[in-house]
Amino acid sequence: SFANAGSVVYSDLRSINPASLTFHKGLMINIIGGGFGFGNNFLSIADYNDINGANFDDPTDANYYPKEDLEALIDDDGIRINAISYLNTPLMNFAYHNVSFTSTVYSMVDTGIPKTFMSLALNGNELGRQYDIDLKSSLIIVSEHALTYAQKYKELALGVRFKYLQGLIY
Repeated sequence: SFANAGSVVYSDLRSINPASLTFHKGLMINIIGGGFGFGNNFLSIADYNDINGANFDDPTDANYYPKEDLEALIDDDGIRINAISYLNTPLMNFAYHNVSFTSTVYSMVDTGIPKTFMSLALNGNELGRQYDIDLKSSLIIVSEHALTYAQKYKELALGVRFKYLQGLIY
């Protein structure tokens, strides 16, 4: 139930519509908060279920999974793994009536394993073949600070947010 929706809306000051602050009364401080996400371009849940416990060598086994099918799942870019996380700066996210200040640090990581490296792992070293083992990756860490102000005019709520993004690592 959203009977007390104000407490739901202000539980995460990063993502609210600035105009929503016109309905906020009192002081709210977010002591700590954060989140994490993970993704890849290689393995879906269905693929994982097919591969889990598979036998890659014996075609007569009931759990046989051909290595060629596994290699076909890999894009030309190889296996890409990415993650994003955020951490609200402790005690630096607060709202007082129609004004708020937020401070958050984001980190984004992207790394990969080349397709030829996976072929080497599955099939061994083939004579005369060259292998690309360049592990391309990137890391970005950004700090975001935002000041938000909102005002109500009759039945219209207006809000504005000013953000400062500071690149920490690239």
